[in-house]
Amino acid sequence: MIFILEFFKLYRHYIVFFLVSIFTGLIATIRGSDLLGLFFVTLNMFLVLCLLFFINDRHLRNILIIAILIRLGLSIFQAYIAPLPDSGADAVTFERIGWENAQAWLAGGEAVRTTGAYIYSAWIGVLYYLFGRVQLIAQFMNVLAGLFIVFLIYKLTMRVTELKRCGYIAGLVAAFYPTLNLYSAITMRECFIVLFSLLSIYSFIVWVDRGFFGYFGLAVLTLIPASSLHGGITLVGLVYVFFYCFYSPTKKRWMLFSWRLLPGIVISAGIIFLFGDLIFYKLPSNPALLFSPEFFKGKVAVASRSRAAYLVGFSPSSLLDVLWHTPIRILYLLFTPFPWMIKVFGDLFAFAEAFICLFLVWYSVNGFSIVKRKNKAQYIALLLILIVLMIVFSWGTSNYGTAIRHRQKFVSLLIVGASCGIYLSSKWNWLFPEKRAGKRIA
Repeated sequence: MIFILEFFKLYRHYIVFFLVSIFTGLIATIRGSDLLGLFFVTLNMFLVLCLLFFINDRHLRNILIIAILIRLGLSIFQAYIAPLPDSGADAVTFERIGWENAQAWLAGGEAVRTTGAYIYSAWIGVLYYLFGRVQLIAQFMNVLAGLFIVFLIYKLTMRVTELKRCGYIAGLVAAFYPTLNLYSAITMRECFIVLFSLLSIYSFIVWVDRGFFGYFGLAVLTLIPASSLHGGITLVGLVYVFFYCFYSPTKKRWMLFSWRLLPGIVISAGIIFLFGDLIFYKLPSNPALLFSPEFFKGKVAVASRSRAAYLVGFSPSSLLDVLWHTPIRILYLLFTPFPWMIKVFGDLFAFAEAFICLFLVWYSVNGFSIVKRKNKAQYIALLLILIVLMIVFSWGTSNYGTAIRHRQKFVSLLIVGASCGIYLSSKWNWLFPEKRAGKRIA
């Protein structure tokens, strides 16, 4: 073994060059084939597992290994055995447009214009341009994004609680959460929306805690790609602007009048000017329409379609209607399909996911108290972001198939809260026993 290590140190440059040469040759000869996909996935899985085994924290390491193996297994099942739920329609369209773009780039022609949600298709197009039409490679990029999501949920939970056991519970729930796994295995944009959203929220929470402006800048920058993939995420920026203008992380207090009010307005105006078309495509061109019941009525009419539609005809006639309809729509967004909506076998999967969401909400109600005790500003920030996302997507959804997809945009925050609730519950003491994960807070 010592001889092998010494040999590698002496000739590591030649060995790396040799391996890169082999990889390049393989791509050239088997480009666009399933063999390349399997080789690419095998090589990258080997590298990822090697990195994971360098993590000294045994519990975290095992959680991340479980997460990537589940997601990889689902992606291989989808690619070679049978289609997974929600892998038709939009998933097929994203993949097809990606291939059309790759063909156009290879032929020197004009590619399909990819804006909004179809930026994800441009990403698939880049992969197909490099490797050929190997769907498993595109799916594996989602698998890696899904792994980072689990890690970020763990990190966010640790940040707001400083409790290892809460972090482990959150990571384990995220590793097994069915729809986070599903959208990490098929060619859908949800995985990258969640990834960039979580990066943004985590950076923002660090800024709220420590006051380093670089983290606030990172929060804004990472919110842009998330908002580009789905315009509804843009409104999370309102929470950022509110905190920036009226809260001082360094002094740990709220201020009615702050010198940052004017810079906050200028920064917001600059972002709107530079990225407005990219991130506000889901919002009306006239901002005044946001306060019009006609705008909400139009959104509801478009969303309430297909067999899975709910609250059909339940549309507002005034702003007062918008107010009292909102909590009802949030309940439907969170918990549909209800038992009486189950009509086909596929609805059982949707019902199981909704039941798990109910479980998360139940434990979050008490669990967020841990966050509140540690840092009240962080608690308010998380709660406001969660409320904004639930309101936005409740009005963009009148179909429980779409509701399942949109729940993924904020389920990570529910997992954070639920992990704290599970930590406080004596029923779950067997899960990562306290002696291994630190002391319970008072």
